[in-house]
Amino acid sequence: MKPKRPSYKFLRFQRAISPKRLEAYRSSSSDKELDLLSTYLWNIGLCEAFYPVLHSFEIALRNNLHQAISRLFYEDWLDKIDSQILQPEGIQSVKTAIKSLNKKNQSISTGNLISELNLGFWVSLSYARYEGKDKLYPRLFKDKEFLPHLPKSRRTRSTLSRTFTSINQLRNQIFHHNPVWNKSNLREEYDNALEAIQWISPILYETTKHLSRFPDVYAQGRAFYVKILEAIMTNYERN
Repeated sequence: MKPKRPSYKFLRFQRAISPKRLEAYRSSSSDKELDLLSTYLWNIGLCEAFYPVLHSFEIALRNNLHQAISRLFYEDWLDKIDSQILQPEGIQSVKTAIKSLNKKNQSISTGNLISELNLGFWVSLSYARYEGKDKLYPRLFKDKEFLPHLPKSRRTRSTLSRTFTSINQLRNQIFHHNPVWNKSNLREEYDNALEAIQWISPILYETTKHLSRFPDVYAQGRAFYVKILEAIMTNYERN
């Protein structure tokens, strides 16, 4: 028996998205065309719904870290690229950010540097290379305003590193348009990201939680998008 030929409408989708990319949304060999497309759309919905949490986490983390390091050392620690604070990898990240700002004809100010440095830089400040005598950890934990709502039992650099690294990895997957729908712990990762925001600011946590549509989108599953696709295809036929 010859395999069923893909429908004209599916081929139109496939041409725009690419066959290889669509295959990443196959959950079983029995998946039909509509299954692949609906999973693809569900993944888009999940990524979109994650944005408020990722946005709040990144903004809050970089500001809280900068303020804490400023209190520990001095205000313009980023501008001076002090090797007493940053390890070689961190210094290179700041130099790259400065070059980027120069290309944009933007001033090399502390505020601009904080915004230009990516989440990976701020997360890297929780790595093991920043722990030890005269380094960031455990000295930062003496500052009551650094992650002020992080439980005392969890105030360790390794705890921060595990949590922040996991969030950053998920952020990169989402922002590079990779599949996240099939991550078995996706809901747990969402909860962890929300919790990390709460460590910094309970009011931002509550606001972000209120804005977030992720729980609903996650619960809807791909079945919700099957209905959307069916409606689109019906309308497409009429046109």
